[in-house]
Amino acid sequence: MQKNPKQNTEKIQHKTHFITAALTTLILITGCQTTGSKQNAAMAHVITQQEILIDTLVAEREQQKVKLQIRKSEPLTTAEAHLVAALNALKQSSQTLKEVVQNEQH
Repeated sequence: MQKNPKQNTEKIQHKTHFITAALTTLILITGCQTTGSKQNAAMAHVITQQEILIDTLVAEREQQKVKLQIRKSEPLTTAEAHLVAALNALKQSSQTLKEVVQNEQH
């Protein structure tokens, strides 16, 4: 039994909201300044994992199957544009945090 297009759209929107919430949580967690070398090492690890997650999400968004579903719906197209902007901001934030942590270690 196939789902109708509205169910697919809702599923994708739900997934997008979940991803956005997860990434927001990661930013809030990694945005805290640390002071000890153990904390810096832990922070560097979290930042690396965040970058891996962002890269995975970007790769997923590039799949033709996903792009086709997004193009079918104006709300999804708008949501995708917001998600891409958020992912780019997260990537930049990760780079900045990584530089700060590296500078604190030296």
